[in-house]
Amino acid sequence: MTGPLRLFPFGLVGGDGRRVRLGSHVARFREPDRHGEVTGWAGPRLGTEVFFHDTETVETIQPAELLRVDQEQAEPVTVGWVSVDDDTRPTLLVVPVGTRDLVTSETDPGPFPGIDNRDVRASVDAVNAVMADHSPDERPALAARHFDAPLLRRVLDEATLPAAVHRMLFVATDQVQPQRGDTVGLAALLALWLEGRGHFDPNGLYRPVSDLAETGVIRRLPHILDAVVHQVTPAIVEAALDCERAVVAFAGGTPAMMYGCSIAASRRFGGTNTRIVQIPQAYEVDGGRTEQPLIEMDLADTALYDTGK
Repeated sequence: MTGPLRLFPFGLVGGDGRRVRLGSHVARFREPDRHGEVTGWAGPRLGTEVFFHDTETVETIQPAELLRVDQEQAEPVTVGWVSVDDDTRPTLLVVPVGTRDLVTSETDPGPFPGIDNRDVRASVDAVNAVMADHSPDERPALAARHFDAPLLRRVLDEATLPAAVHRMLFVATDQVQPQRGDTVGLAALLALWLEGRGHFDPNGLYRPVSDLAETGVIRRLPHILDAVVHQVTPAIVEAALDCERAVVAFAGGTPAMMYGCSIAASRRFGGTNTRIVQIPQAYEVDGGRTEQPLIEMDLADTALYDTGK
């Protein structure tokens, strides 16, 4: 893997009951106006390592003394760092696929056209026409060289996942009445990108994915939560057969697809063993963009039960 690597505990929460992970924006209860960023775990005796910009120091603080800060970070230091969960149970990573989840490289597009998110079907057909001129063995490397999966890449590199993902499941649309925005073709190209980047190599540079499940396909109403839960549940149940927990990427797809996958996963694994990983929008100031650390929430985080207080 590339970038600094940090081992981080499974299911760690702060004193406010909210999930604490690498990159979390936090403050001490007794110093709520002094904000820092979680940069590591120093063990049960010392607790979390928190970097404070005001003093440029790292302090060790017990999680119970921390509260999360709902505010963008102007200078986050952990974006791009690799986080490894100390819980090694087999994990299913569920990835709803949206129209912006695969992009042609701006610096090296090679022979490929751009992906037009207004007409994904036509774009995928154009890409596949170019791929057809190359042998199957060449296609993964071409996908990795000339495309990027900016959201999936960050999830695989930075999310608090085991050192290897046991299984990944793409959830995409291929509607009975075909729509220009249907993403099943993108899921197939993302699989090529994964292979070309080396995620199917247990000894590769990036977090391995041991198995890729057959894509879960939504045929109707991808914008309706109830319909999505109904359609995606069989695929998640099948993909979960030898897994013990699930992580759902809030990266692409409709809101109903993201929430529907979370509900279906929690039905199978329970809230304690179902985690959501979200990629926040970049913080934009004066025309500049600052990428933000990922946000993670386990569905059984205690704050979810304190909403009536």
